[in-house]
Amino acid sequence: MDKLNVLVFVSYYYPGGKGGGPLRSISNMVALLGSEFDFSVVTRDRDAGDKKSYSGISVGAWNDVRGCKVFYLPSGIVFFTKLLGLIFSSRWNVLYLNSFFDLRMTLWGLLAARFLGRESKVLLAPRGEFSEGAMSFKTAKKRLYIKTVKSLGLLRKTIFHASTTAEADEIERVLGVDRGRIRIAMNLTMPPMASSDVREAQVDGPLKLVFLSRLARKKNLDFVLRSLASVQSTASLDVYGVFEEDSYSNECAELVARLPASIKVNFCGYVEPDDVGNVLAQYDLFYFPTLGENYGHVIAEALAVGTPVLLSDRTPWTGLETDGLGWVCPLEAPQEFVQVLNGFGSVPAGSGYRNRALVQERARKRISSDLHIQANREVFLSFQQGARGRS
Repeated sequence: MDKLNVLVFVSYYYPGGKGGGPLRSISNMVALLGSEFDFSVVTRDRDAGDKKSYSGISVGAWNDVRGCKVFYLPSGIVFFTKLLGLIFSSRWNVLYLNSFFDLRMTLWGLLAARFLGRESKVLLAPRGEFSEGAMSFKTAKKRLYIKTVKSLGLLRKTIFHASTTAEADEIERVLGVDRGRIRIAMNLTMPPMASSDVREAQVDGPLKLVFLSRLARKKNLDFVLRSLASVQSTASLDVYGVFEEDSYSNECAELVARLPASIKVNFCGYVEPDDVGNVLAQYDLFYFPTLGENYGHVIAEALAVGTPVLLSDRTPWTGLETDGLGWVCPLEAPQEFVQVLNGFGSVPAGSGYRNRALVQERARKRISSDLHIQANREVFLSFQQGARGRS
């Protein structure tokens, strides 16, 4: 039988990177399963927040990007005609939608699939959008959108991809979807770099902290800055990412201004996706008290280069302290984050959590598990039955 044709809709893809985790999820899936399934990616012609198209691409046409066919949709009304044309003309067995609340891509994808009578061939990955933290923002609008989509009958046969059992619970709770239509498979991460490439921890100097993410309220940078006000040791924090709202940027700037002189904060701007690992490898600790992640690729990337992590209890990364990879603290207890930071600053370089090679070696057991790859493989194989050409 021919390869299963998977038509992927994702708002942002290479050469972009500001769109966060979905880009990583899809690119890793293509890299690890591309020899078994025929992935074609449909995406926007520009990165999140940008007003100009990517340079070096053909807009409104298929491009070869990292061994995968990628179609960049132009802006304007032609965006929708091109998108619908791809759904109606492409020989796909699975329409893989990434994001539930994307009106431009997901809603039109669901409508087109319904018109074609192919709702059972739609795989929708909410990517953590139904978590408690994510649903706490713009709640009324999201509830109205959910009600509208359900009233149109667009989810009657849709299959859902959850990264974890917890996310499956969220999908079931928020949408009222039957559990039998939810597939669970952890997001895929590329294997860690060679141990010989791991940077050794600094011998002395202030504790070097890093925060790298989209600078949105959900990622909780303001929590980081508030907690640093109580840290007793000398420390520096480098923040990588682009603010999505001026009001949040101003709020964080005010928090930085209140910090003691022993805490230095630098805003370092955007990092290209391919450079994330090299950036994270320069720091002692990745501090990420996010309000919610269905996976958290940046967490895996930190551990892959031997950088331990300090996380909130709103991610699937549990048991980190037992595994010697970092700490997980409840957001309701900010003093626990401060205790970790004060204690970490006194750990000698080259020992415990500051032995980067040891952290990386421990991380190998949790990253890119063959079981995760197989689970993702089975998600797509579940569509194989009855797949014949365009049917």
